[in-house]
Amino acid sequence: DAVGNTSEKKSYTVQIDQTAPVVQKKSKNFDSTYLTNGNKAQKFDFYINEGNSGIPADAKEYTLKLGSSAVALTKVNTLADAAATGNLIVIGNAEGTGADTKYPIEIQLGTSAFTNLSGSQPVTITVKDNAGNSSNATIIGTMDIDSTPPVPSFTSPSANSNVNKEVEIK
Repeated sequence: DAVGNTSEKKSYTVQIDQTAPVVQKKSKNFDSTYLTNGNKAQKFDFYINEGNSGIPADAKEYTLKLGSSAVALTKVNTLADAAATGNLIVIGNAEGTGADTKYPIEIQLGTSAFTNLSGSQPVTITVKDNAGNSSNATIIGTMDIDSTPPVPSFTSPSANSNVNKEVEIK
């Protein structure tokens, strides 16, 4: 310093992580389409490969989208007995070591996510690692949302007709 005091030399190791995490399928195919009328939650499971800085335990660092709509996730310890309305995430413990480290992830897309949506909607996930690197948005499935109830109709016998025998309704 200005009056001649000196300190010990200190050295620190800094890990530079410029590698984005990678979303990898686990047990279900990412190209699967799930049919729903909006009354049942859909679950997805996958891995996040991240062997450098790790992944955050905070659900805010995971961006889930249904179509173009962002879905806020709440972190829970298990999806067992979860309410069907909740949009939930379970972040598992690291498996493997070094560059082969992966984290099992489970997501429940709750019924509340299907409000005001219809048709085929991709479900995508993006995650940031602890160094701030973002994965590519990865489609983890597609929801085919059909909330329109069927309307029965028939052509035979004609409306208001009288019949005196067993008929086949067409």
